[in-house]
Amino acid sequence: HTPLFRSIAYAEAHLLGAAPAGDGGGSLRHALGVAPPVWVDLLGAYGRVGDLDHAADLLVRLEDAGAGRDDAALWLHRGRMMFLALAGRPDAVRALVARRQARHMSRAARSYWLAVAHEHHGDRAAASALYGRARARSRGRPRALIDQALAGLAEARPAELSPAARAVVDR
Repeated sequence: HTPLFRSIAYAEAHLLGAAPAGDGGGSLRHALGVAPPVWVDLLGAYGRVGDLDHAADLLVRLEDAGAGRDDAALWLHRGRMMFLALAGRPDAVRALVARRQARHMSRAARSYWLAVAHEHHGDRAAASALYGRARARSRGRPRALIDQALAGLAEARPAELSPAARAVVDR
């Protein structure tokens, strides 16, 4: 997790809370103060190191900034999916990765995020099977990340949610 901790520390020191560049023209990037993909990746980094409270806070802030915005739909979907997967909510993730909800996602990506949800729910057998499905359809960096997840599956523990993080899940 050391690279994730470094990334989080950098983002906290240099990105979060920074004034948006230019007038922004009312863009989601302007509303967040950082590009939406960076915001969602940071949400995921917090979740991966077990800091679901910070991940929940970033999701709430993304939802607030993206409310009623057409340019936010993809990022809201991705942020919610990542948070719920890292919070160990396979049923919610299954609904979010359903083809009708996520036409933009590949079959491998759908399997991967559902595997993450099962892993963080504590169901290692389901996670392993789904990671295997995702791996069979992946190449390059995605496959390496899946191999890393499979290697760490034996030590995986169910996500622990604070009342604040649970409230975001329930929402």
